[in-house]
Amino acid sequence: MKDLIRKITQDDHTHARWLNTLSMMENTGAKKIKNCEHPVFVNEIILKHAAEEARHAYYLKSQIQKN
Repeated sequence: MKDLIRKITQDDHTHARWLNTLSMMENTGAKKIKNCEHPVFVNEIILKHAAEEARHAYYLKSQIQKN
Protein backbone atom coordinates (compact mmCIF):
# COMPACT_ATOMS: atom_id res chain seq x y z
CA MET A 1 0.00 0.00 0.00
CA LYS A 2 2.82 2.41 0.86
CA ASP A 3 4.40 1.79 -2.54
CA LEU A 4 1.11 2.56 -4.30
CA ILE A 5 0.62 5.83 -2.41
CA ARG A 6 4.25 6.80 -3.04
CA LYS A 7 3.78 6.13 -6.76
CA ILE A 8 0.56 8.19 -6.86
CA THR A 9 2.04 11.16 -5.02
CA GLN A 10 5.23 11.30 -7.10
CA ASP A 11 3.37 12.33 -10.26
CA ASP A 12 1.50 15.65 -9.92
CA HIS A 13 -1.15 14.77 -12.53
CA THR A 14 -1.91 11.35 -11.00
CA HIS A 15 -1.93 12.85 -7.50
CA ALA A 16 -4.41 15.55 -8.56
CA ARG A 17 -6.68 12.96 -10.19
CA TRP A 18 -6.52 10.79 -7.05
CA LEU A 19 -7.45 13.74 -4.81
CA ASN A 20 -10.27 14.66 -7.18
CA THR A 21 -11.61 11.09 -7.05
CA LEU A 22 -11.54 11.09 -3.25
CA SER A 23 -13.28 14.48 -3.22
CA MET A 24 -15.97 13.17 -5.57
CA MET A 25 -16.54 10.14 -3.31
CA GLU A 26 -16.91 12.36 -0.22
CA ASN A 27 -19.30 14.69 -2.05
CA THR A 28 -21.35 11.74 -3.29
CA GLY A 29 -21.63 10.51 0.29
CA ALA A 30 -22.84 13.92 1.47
CA LYS A 31 -25.45 14.05 -1.31
CA LYS A 32 -26.68 10.51 -0.58
CA ILE A 33 -27.09 11.34 3.11
CA LYS A 34 -29.00 14.52 2.21
CA ASN A 35 -31.28 12.72 -0.24
CA CYS A 36 -32.19 9.99 2.26
CA GLU A 37 -33.21 12.27 5.11
CA HIS A 38 -36.52 13.95 5.86
CA PRO A 39 -36.35 17.60 4.73
CA VAL A 40 -37.64 18.95 8.06
CA PHE A 41 -37.12 16.34 10.75
CA VAL A 42 -33.49 15.46 10.08
CA ASN A 43 -31.51 14.20 13.07
CA GLU A 44 -28.67 16.50 14.21
CA ILE A 45 -26.15 13.65 14.14
CA ILE A 46 -27.03 12.81 10.54
CA LEU A 47 -26.82 16.48 9.58
CA LYS A 48 -23.38 16.71 11.19
CA HIS A 49 -22.24 13.62 9.29
CA ALA A 50 -23.36 15.08 5.96
CA ALA A 51 -21.60 18.36 6.77
CA GLU A 52 -18.38 16.49 7.59
CA GLU A 53 -18.55 14.62 4.27
CA ALA A 54 -18.97 17.92 2.42
CA ARG A 55 -16.10 19.48 4.38
CA HIS A 56 -13.85 16.56 3.47
CA ALA A 57 -14.80 16.97 -0.21
CA TYR A 58 -13.95 20.68 -0.05
CA TYR A 59 -10.62 20.08 1.72
CA LEU A 60 -9.52 17.43 -0.78
CA LYS A 61 -10.50 19.64 -3.73
CA SER A 62 -8.56 22.57 -2.24
CA GLN A 63 -5.44 20.38 -1.92
CA ILE A 64 -5.36 19.92 -5.70
CA GLN A 65 -4.49 23.62 -6.11
CA LYS A 66 -1.44 23.19 -3.86
CA ASN A 67 0.24 20.73 -6.23
